[in-house]
Amino acid sequence: MSIFKKIILLSFVFTFQQFAQTVPVTLHYKPIIQEFTTLRLVGNFNGWNNNDPSMVMTDADGDGVYEITKEFTKNVEHMYKFVFDANWSFAWNDADNPNVKISDNDNSVLNVTDPFITYLLPRGVNTAGEMYVDTTAGGEPIRAIFAYSAANPIDINSLVVTLDGAAIANPAQYYIEAKKEFYYQPLPPLAKGQHTVSVSITSGLGTVTKTSTFNRNPGLVIYKIPVDFYFDEYNTNSNILQIVNAVSVVGNFNNWNETFNKMDDKNKDHLWETTALVEEGEYEYKFKLNNSLWIADPDEPNFSLLNDNNTFVVIADSTPSIKLISPIEGTVYTSNPSNFIFKSLVRPGVKSKVNESSINIRLDGEIVSHTFNGDSNIVSASVSLNGEGTHQVQVEFSNTDGINISEEYTYGIYTGNTGLFYADAINDEQYNYPISTPDGSADILSVKIDEVSTHDSLYFEIEMGKISDRTRLGLLITNKNSLIASDPLDLEIKTEDWQNEGVFIPFGAPGNSYFNSEKENKFWEQRDPALISERNLVLNSGSIANNKFIFTISLAYLDSLLGSWTREGIYIFFHI
Repeated sequence: MSIFKKIILLSFVFTFQQFAQTVPVTLHYKPIIQEFTTLRLVGNFNGWNNNDPSMVMTDADGDGVYEITKEFTKNVEHMYKFVFDANWSFAWNDADNPNVKISDNDNSVLNVTDPFITYLLPRGVNTAGEMYVDTTAGGEPIRAIFAYSAANPIDINSLVVTLDGAAIANPAQYYIEAKKEFYYQPLPPLAKGQHTVSVSITSGLGTVTKTSTFNRNPGLVIYKIPVDFYFDEYNTNSNILQIVNAVSVVGNFNNWNETFNKMDDKNKDHLWETTALVEEGEYEYKFKLNNSLWIADPDEPNFSLLNDNNTFVVIADSTPSIKLISPIEGTVYTSNPSNFIFKSLVRPGVKSKVNESSINIRLDGEIVSHTFNGDSNIVSASVSLNGEGTHQVQVEFSNTDGINISEEYTYGIYTGNTGLFYADAINDEQYNYPISTPDGSADILSVKIDEVSTHDSLYFEIEMGKISDRTRLGLLITNKNSLIASDPLDLEIKTEDWQNEGVFIPFGAPGNSYFNSEKENKFWEQRDPALISERNLVLNSGSIANNKFIFTISLAYLDSLLGSWTREGIYIFFHI
């Protein structure tokens, strides 16, 4: 072998040994769940094998903290998580390691050196810029856990520890060799505010230094704020083609785990809901359908700048709110009168309490008696509806900070043997009206559809909060289908595709100041291209004074468009 080849070979061996050097590192984790069989360390160093028998962690001393010691190659980025029972839905990063790979599933990161400071606690500011807060009354201890190769042990006499710039005298006396840990309990406890601890140690291979800055706020209350989530299967922006039988909200507040915040649809109206308790902060989330399909929230416009996750911000405050429990709003009863137990949850805001004396329940403006459970904050009242049509139940209360809130819920009575009646929420428009437009001009209060006495036409009666010159409604009648199309007036509304399947009618009060006789109160028989019939929708002008649109549509005409009006169809009203 030539000298040149020998030099190359020696260089290769030296380089290989240099990169193959390892350091035994002990990682620890205190589980945040109680029921599990096996906890493992999983990472790119074992191919992310979450069922690796060599990566099982143990709690040898029974202190509730699981540990594992593994050889880690130096100068390589190691990513890892702790996984319960080989289930990725139960995988957490290392809460004591501030180095997190946000761009890669929030994996914890180790860049091992020799010597190495695995943990410096209390933990410092993490990659996301979040500062750790010590809320304990007695103060958490200062802990540094070291790692080093057997051939190059640390020199404990080289240990230097500073706290807020002041050196701790003779820090070696606080070193526990069996655990490779420096453990120091400041007495008296550190004062409220920000603190910085720095640790350095030397071995035959050099010196390593680590710094942690944290906050002390003894007695700080970590509020859990209720956040309500809703998933509407009928939202046309979701375009879900499969039958939905399970929904969960998953996010970084619950470790993207579908088991923690399952949603329910108890009344089978295809509106799934749940409430999650989260701490202050900004969060990302998605909906997980049927335990497999991840989708964005079709009702949430805010998205992360880094990915397609929805975002929301939670603030601990004294803002009160009211959540309806039962019955669901819009329930229509078929007997007159009708009785039911009304229940709502009054939330005073996490920093306040309910002023019990301020609670009132009103039915159509009249106070009814109620009961209040101070443990659950649930208000109950026995309600008796009397009279055909819509009725409003109002809940109001104030919190101990003097902030008042009121909500109204709509119910209906309809005793007709045919047709249907829908009671819509009052004042549910999500916008402010222009100065020239009366409030309620786009508020649908109720819809009644029935056959006329001669059985040859359908009778429509739509009650509005107010019918003004600006009031416009759209009525879409279509056979049931799964296709979605834009509305024909370019209003950025998605509807069922009624092309060759139905009819669209935009309408307003006849003779109003903005009436378009070419397009309004006409039957649009085709969407693409638009085909507008010469047939006019005749409104009962006398009823408009009572804020109602009343009209009829011939069943024979609907048969000519839908094939047969007796087929299962869809009737959609929307304001335009």
